[in-house]
Amino acid sequence: MKVSLRVLAALSDRIEPDPADIDALRYFLGSSAPPADLDELACAVIQKALVRRARVRAVMKGMERLSHLEPHLQ
Repeated sequence: MKVSLRVLAALSDRIEPDPADIDALRYFLGSSAPPADLDELACAVIQKALVRRARVRAVMKGMERLSHLEPHLQ
């Protein structure tokens, strides 16, 4: 997500983003079709990262709930 923010900051400052950052964004998106505009590309990466973070948190909450049940199961 930091790379996305760097790209967005560069675009906001009207500076060409680092090509390595752009490659990193495209790599993170994987096989999904990368948006043509760099700002849309950066935003798509942020969205994907937030979805992943939400999924991890949901799994962690589920594991936390299960850990509270374990003493009762023994």
